[in-house]
Formats: sequence, C-alpha cells, structure tokens
Amino acid sequence: MKGFKPFPFLALSLCVCVLTACGSSHPANGPGALLIANKTVPDGVVQSAYSVTMFATGGRAPFAWTLDSGTLPPGLSLSPQGVLSGTPPITDLNSDGTAKKYNFVIRVTDSQIPTSAYDKGSFSITINPLPLVTTTSLPNGTIGLSYTATLTNSGGLSPFTWTITTGTLPAGLTLAPSTGVISGTPTGTAACGTFPFTVQVTDADSNTASANLGITITQKLQGSNAFSFNGFNNGQPFYTAGSFVGDCTGNITSGVLDQNDFASGATNAQFTGTYSIGSNNLGSLTFVIPALGTFTYSLAVPLKGDVKFILADSTHPQVYGSGVIKAQTLPTLGISSLKGSYAMGLFGVDPGGNRSAGAGAFAADVSGNLTSGMEDTNDNGTVASQVAFTGLWVPDADFATTGRGTITLNVGSNALHYAFYVVNPKSELIAVQTDPVSSGASLSLVSLLQPVLNVTGGGFSDASLNGSAVMELNGMSSAGPDVQLGVGQFDGAGHITLFQTDENKAGTHTENTFTTGTYSVDATTGRVTVTGLGTGAQPVWYLVSPNRGFVIGTDSSATEGSFEVQAGGTDSTPPGFSLPSFLFGYAGGTIQPVSTSVTNEVDSTIIPAPGGTMIVTYDSSGPGGPQTNLPTLSSVYALDPNGATTGKIILTAVGSPTPTAIVYIVNAAATGGTGTIDRSNNKWASINIATPTGAADPNPRLTVVQSATQ
Repeated sequence: MKGFKPFPFLALSLCVCVLTACGSSHPANGPGALLIANKTVPDGVVQSAYSVTMFATGGRAPFAWTLDSGTLPPGLSLSPQGVLSGTPPITDLNSDGTAKKYNFVIRVTDSQIPTSAYDKGSFSITINPLPLVTTTSLPNGTIGLSYTATLTNSGGLSPFTWTITTGTLPAGLTLAPSTGVISGTPTGTAACGTFPFTVQVTDADSNTASANLGITITQKLQGSNAFSFNGFNNGQPFYTAGSFVGDCTGNITSGVLDQNDFASGATNAQFTGTYSIGSNNLGSLTFVIPALGTFTYSLAVPLKGDVKFILADSTHPQVYGSGVIKAQTLPTLGISSLKGSYAMGLFGVDPGGNRSAGAGAFAADVSGNLTSGMEDTNDNGTVASQVAFTGLWVPDADFATTGRGTITLNVGSNALHYAFYVVNPKSELIAVQTDPVSSGASLSLVSLLQPVLNVTGGGFSDASLNGSAVMELNGMSSAGPDVQLGVGQFDGAGHITLFQTDENKAGTHTENTFTTGTYSVDATTGRVTVTGLGTGAQPVWYLVSPNRGFVIGTDSSATEGSFEVQAGGTDSTPPGFSLPSFLFGYAGGTIQPVSTSVTNEVDSTIIPAPGGTMIVTYDSSGPGGPQTNLPTLSSVYALDPNGATTGKIILTAVGSPTPTAIVYIVNAAATGGTGTIDRSNNKWASINIATPTGAADPNPRLTVVQSATQ
C-alpha cells in the first residue's frame, strides 16, 4: 500500500512489552505479567535450619531465581529454583549478640523468547538469637487473692509455647501456653512457701529455652501485723492498738494489745487467735484475749494496702466498731531507729464522752526524747492552738518482736500516757492513750507518720501543696455524726484553686464548693493555716509529705481526718479521671466511726466490664447487731459533671430514686496508651448520703477500699 510505514506500530509494540515486562510478543496462551508472589519472607534463628520457596505468577515457566543486589544472611543461599535455605551461624548476629537485619533484592526471570520477562522484589530477613527466657523472678502471691504474672522472652520466632517441665505451680495457679501468663487465685491452707519450677519456651522452629523460677505464696496476714480499732460497748467508746503474728495456716500468735475504755480496759494484754480469708476477699478473724474475752471479726482483704476489719460477733451484739490492720516492719536497732520528725493526728472523746481531736508535729532523737512538739486540739468545739509539748518514748523488752513501747507526753502540767506500736520504723506508728478515764483522762487513738520533708531535708514550703489531695474527715455535731469527703487542689504558691467536699451531717447531704482560698505552710513544723474556705471556722493541717497530712477542724464538730495524694487518671492532656480507670475489684471497709449509731461494714466490690454497675458483697455490725453474708447489692454509677478533674463519682442503688453514695477516686490506673495497665494500686473512698430506698441516711460513715484483683 502506498505510503505504508510499519515502524511506528513496531515501536509501539515494543514499548508495550517493555512496560509489561513481557519480553516479547505474548505466547498463544497469553500469560499475565510476571510477578513475584511472595510479599515477605520469614525471619530466621541462628543455628536453626531455614527454608522458604519463592513463587511467581504470570510469565512462562520455568523460572530462574537470582540475587539481584544486597546481601543474604551468611549461611543462606538462593537456588535457581527459588529455594532460599541454609543454617544461619552464630556470627549472623550483631556484635553484641542481638538480632541483625539483612536487606536484599531477588530477581525472577521467565522463559519467554526471544526476550525474557523479569520481576524484582525487595526483602529483608532478621536473624534472631536463640530464644531466651528473660523473666528472672516472679512476684509473691497471697492465698485467696487474685494473682497475675507474665513470663517474658527474647529471641526465637513467634508463636511461642510455654510449658512447665519440672516442678509445679502453687495450687490455684495455671500457665497459659500461648501467652506465658500465670494467673489464678492461690488456694489451700497448706499452700504457703516457695514453689520452684522450670519453665520452658518453645519457638516456631522448635528451639527451646528454660529458666528456673519460683513463686512464694503467703497469707495476707502472715507475718507481723499492727492494728488499731475504735468501737463501742453498750454505747460506750473504746479504743485498741496492738500487734500479732499470723502464720500460713491461719493461726495468730504473739498477740499483745492495749485497750482503753470507760470501764477497766487492758494494758499489755496477751492474746492468740485464728483467721481465714475467702475467695471473695472477705474473711473472719478471732481474738482470744484472756483479759477481755473472745471476739470474732469480719475482714476485707485488698491486694495491696491495709486490711479493714469490723467486730461482728453474735455472742457480743452490743459490741461493734471498725479498725485497720497493717503489715509490720519491725525495728532492728531499738528505739534509735525511730529517730526523725513526725506529724500526728488523733481523735477520741473527753471524759464526758464528747468528741475531741487534734493534730501536731514533733521530733524524736536516738534516745527517744520527743522535742519541739506542737499540737492543735479541739475538745467538743473548744480549740487550743499551737500547744507546746515534750515527751519520751521507751521500748518494751520485746520491742524487736512486738514493736510495742510506751510514750509519756508532757502537755503543760499534764503527763499523758500511751502505748505505741511500730508499723514501720521509718514511716508510721500507732498509739492508744492508756490513762484511766476515771481519773479525768481522755480516750484517744493516735496515728504518727514520719514526714519525708523536714528541716534537715530542706523544710516545708507552700510548694509542698501542689496538685490534688483527697480529704477524709470525721466529726460529731450536736445533731449526730458529721462526715466529709472531697478533694482539695493547690497551685504550690499559696492558693487553693478548688476545695470541694460532700458532707453528710446526721442525714443532711451538702456539697461544699470553694474555688478560691489561700494557705500558708510553716517551714519548720509543716503546720498549714487556711483562709477563704467559707465564712466559718478554718481548719489547720499538718503536712507529712507533698499533698499528704492530717486535718484538725476548729469547728463545733471537732472534725479530724487526713488527706492523701490523688493520682492517676487518663493519658489525656490535661490528665483527668474516667470510668474505665474505675473498673476493678475492691475490698475495704468503714474507717473511724464516730458514733454508736453508725453501722460499720466490710465489703467486696466487683465492677464487671464494660462498667456502669458495681456488685457489693458485705458484712456489717452496728446497733442492729452483726450481720454476715448479706445479700449482694447492685449500684449503677456515673462520673460527676466535674468528675474528670475531681475524681468524683455518683452511686445509685439499683431501684433507688436518688443517689445513695459519693465516691472520690484516690488513685486510679491510667487508661489509654499501650501495654498492660496496672490497677493493683487503685483506691477510692466513699460517703453514704441516702438509703437504698432514697431516704436520707442518718448514720454517716466513710468507707475506704483498695484493689483486690489485678
């Protein structure tokens, strides 16, 4: 044909072949474009056989495989048939023995003629060291309390399988083969001690590694414990402090206590007893006290922190109250180990049975001399400020085994006497006044905490209050018990930015909110004066550490209590509290009941996922007598409108028309982020404001609970 020019068409055909990697004109069966099917190749392990076959789609077989660029791990080679195989030597790792990554490009070429098609793919192989169990120790467990620990490893290829090859886990615990999580609840009355075992991890290439580990199981009350208790006997108050030793099988030995009341009381009284803890974190305790009688108590046992207990004995229905048991760390250096500065808080009744309370600070030297003492007291509304005192504490002969000693405080012309028990020589003691009430003395329980801030450590300052603190306050008004729970927020420069409490005064609930105020911290004593919290009498605080201390009210209710750091919340900016951080199981109970009208309780609380409802199992004691194994209660809860910043939560009993309790979160795990969330330090406090029927609750009480499951 005239003018026919075939070359442009030929050029277009060649261009299409180049763009499609066809190499030449399509064969009759029309193969598709040649592509490497493997997107990745698996990693390897030194000294472990490796083999993977490369695959291609499209093109025309047979295919030829070659290394186009880069470096294969030493010990591996690529065959023309596309088999990447070999055994990586130990030298394939980095010089420090860690995994090393190799990058390379593989080319595949097909059999089309006259021009072959090809494709290239970029790959990497990480050569890992042999598997290694990196867990070197496991946390202790406690009988009756939930346990969780995760075994860890390095090297090898996932998935991994975990097994126990020798020995056994403690009764009640199991190992999940696919995750390495050891979990469960240790059980059995003879399950204490250390349980050794060998754990093995096996990787996907059947490489193994082993480690010898062990878990030590104890009872929550096993070992030395100190306790304090305030209760009522036929309407008359009594206060007790003491210590005891618990063994794994539930026996109590070496018990000693001091109790003061309006009758005879008991001094340095010896006792024995028994205890048991159930799977729901509630338990029972019996003290056999020859000088006083035999009494049965109900326990609430958290995962960490203090055990709450109430006297709930059907043979003594007229005797009830609540207390706290703390694990003891006994001194080894005698009285000199108690040297340091202390803050203290105390509450009780005067000889007429009226509410009295106080707070203060002092210093102790290596010989037990108490100097620089200062206290603020409130006796039924009569306030004494910055009263000076001195004193001396003397250890008992068995101080190293019981932690017991005696204190003499010289306040003006009065000599006051106490028995004290060491909780921890570097941080905490408890004491009870032992002077006979018949001689005109008061009854009081004292908590003594050693400040981490003091003059030798740089002193206190306004910066010692900076952030949020939860306030827990008890008092006794002319109308009845007066209980407050709330949060204070401070800027570290003498300004109170928020002070909010929920108060139940003999059944009347009030929310007190102040958004401005000032405070001033004494550098030497940690004494804090406050202004601007309403128009009434202002409290006085004594600091122990940043955002932690004791409160003494100058009001007619003789309010006394403590405050502690509020921490946790979400990972949001700014940080805040949310309901997911509230999810957990808890155990706790009533603290410091101020009146015979208060019904005390210990409880086990479960908040099942996804949240919104809590289920409470509890025992109680009070004017209605002891009650155990009570029916469970269900409540719904919601975050207060300002709860993201205050940690306040509103509880309403299922079927109740009005809120029944207020909760303030003291410590909550952070939510969001990555990794396992540790909720074992979760803690909150609550105040009751109404009964489940919606009527006002005239018996105010504070309840403090802590984590019981992880």
